[in-house]
Amino acid sequence: ALRHSDRALAVDSAGARTSALHTALLATVHAQAGNHDHARSLARAAIRRAAQVRSARVDARLRVMTQALSGNQPRPSQTATGTQPRHDP
Repeated sequence: ALRHSDRALAVDSAGARTSALHTALLATVHAQAGNHDHARSLARAAIRRAAQVRSARVDARLRVMTQALSGNQPRPSQTATGTQPRHDP
């Protein structure tokens, strides 16, 4: 996904909603890959594009992006089981 990200954002026919969705997704992927500076830059662009539309899907994607940027993502085992990790003292 990261190799083709520039082409995905360069699509001229993409509307504001599609552009916001794609940009937020790329920011999420970059954050997960540890490319934090690029992720933050993309996140700012995603937020600017999202401001142009009203979309529950865009809002949901922005929430996921924000979680990825803040490092508060559930671990794969949590996602699969729906449980929270135990915090042993």
